[in-house]
Amino acid sequence: MTMIKAGAMRHQITLERMTETVQPSGAVTQTWASYATPRAEIVQQELADYLSGAGEGTTGTIAFRLWNVPNVSTSDRITYNGATYAIIGVLEIANGRGLEIRAVTQ
Repeated sequence: MTMIKAGAMRHQITLERMTETVQPSGAVTQTWASYATPRAEIVQQELADYLSGAGEGTTGTIAFRLWNVPNVSTSDRITYNGATYAIIGVLEIANGRGLEIRAVTQ
């Protein structure tokens, strides 16, 4: 069983979800809105170099552990320390009391 260490949750993250707003003109605007700002523990952080068609770049993978926030999904994203991360996996841990979220830089 994966343990949650409250004292290790030193990092403030923001969970965001895409929202759609219909303008008076009928146009639909999509924006990201925050819905939770939990404290989290960073349990894994990697930086992998890759080659893309546009040239060289880097991508970061990170895993966060936090107390359970209902309805987190892979369509959401995380902002942390000035960077934006797309959520690629959500795993319940500690008998459903916590989450481990894996994400990659956008």
